[in-house]
Amino acid sequence: IYVQDTLNDLIRKGVAANTSTPPVIVSSGTNFGFKTNQFGFDLTGQSGKAAVVEVSTNLLNWLPVRTNTFDTSPFHFIDPKSSALSTRFYRAYLQ
Repeated sequence: IYVQDTLNDLIRKGVAANTSTPPVIVSSGTNFGFKTNQFGFDLTGQSGKAAVVEVSTNLLNWLPVRTNTFDTSPFHFIDPKSSALSTRFYRAYLQ
């Protein structure tokens, strides 16, 4: 992104913009939900990019539980501790 003040010629600033597509939790299909007492889902993203999955019980404190680099297919995340907790939230972001 480049910004320039053409009237006063006082501001000139260039910065690199992040154009990576964020990871997506796939909430449809057979891989989403509880199976054998463990919650899981597929995560899709840009090939070659690494994603971090975090979990929380209160939406305030987040704990990273898995990092994975995308290839051409989604990766499947399983939370083995999900059945022991009444509330669990998930999010994913690019590393």
